[in-house]
Amino acid sequence: MYNVSDSYKTFIKKPSRSFECRITLGNRVFNNSDIIQIVPTVVQASDRFSIGNTVSQSIDITLKNDGAAYASVGEIKVEIGLKINNSIEYIPFGTFNIDDVSKTDYTVKLTCYDNMVKFETGYFSKLGDNPTLQQVVNELASITGVEFTGTLPNYTVTKLEGYTCREVLAYVASVCGGNAYITRDNKFTIIYPHEVDCTITADNYFSTGYKLEDQAYKIGMITCQNKSNSNNDSSESDDYDSVNDKNTISVGALSSDSMELTFENPWVTQSILNDIYNKLKNFSYLGYTLKWQGDLSLDPLDIITVIDKIM
Repeated sequence: MYNVSDSYKTFIKKPSRSFECRITLGNRVFNNSDIIQIVPTVVQASDRFSIGNTVSQSIDITLKNDGAAYASVGEIKVEIGLKINNSIEYIPFGTFNIDDVSKTDYTVKLTCYDNMVKFETGYFSKLGDNPTLQQVVNELASITGVEFTGTLPNYTVTKLEGYTCREVLAYVASVCGGNAYITRDNKFTIIYPHEVDCTITADNYFSTGYKLEDQAYKIGMITCQNKSNSNNDSSESDDYDSVNDKNTISVGALSSDSMELTFENPWVTQSILNDIYNKLKNFSYLGYTLKWQGDLSLDPLDIITVIDKIM
């Protein structure tokens, strides 16, 4: 969740809000008078919790056609501000890479993607056979030109060949028990579910379409398909079970109120899987679908609180 002022937290929940968009292309700045439409999209791999995803964001921006060139600029910075009395508090969306430009006589539509698109390139490692996870991430940053932010577990892994940088990043994310994401300041990081200070009440959501699931999502077992990696750590405790397939390892146990989380990662040993399980075993949530006002400061995997309307 992006850090905002107390005034923002108050005004974003008002029934009527007013926003100002600010888009920067090179040395040009556009505002509401120049912008026709902005449509952001966050592409999630699943509608349920999963790990090892490389979350991608795109944005379609339609501007008035002023006859200038756009594709040559390459990047576009997007900010959306909430009007608070006589001031505007801007929230950065990030800097996006222009992928496509389509024009009419009156409009220009820009289709743009965040820095995750820079990971769609081959991963040809110059590291040894057993690099550390930190060395792999440093090499990804060097290849893509995208800076990493965050901390990593102290794991030694095996050299990978024949993959894209995005596929390797997915393995980095899942071995950490999280997902990869491009931050608002255009760096890549590993994110995890975490609770933030945001509460949605009946004053903020639309009752039409509100749907609550019957059962909470709770992780009981985690299973990893680790392909050719059969040299699993044998120091597992009696609380952990491994299935018979030498290329598949598991931890935990299913029950009537828990579910199995599955993923693939050639780096994962039993010891690493135990670490992932210990990170996630207490994580649970009750799924729901609703339409609400929205809050520009929220990020993927932010855990918020929803208070139902009392009938």
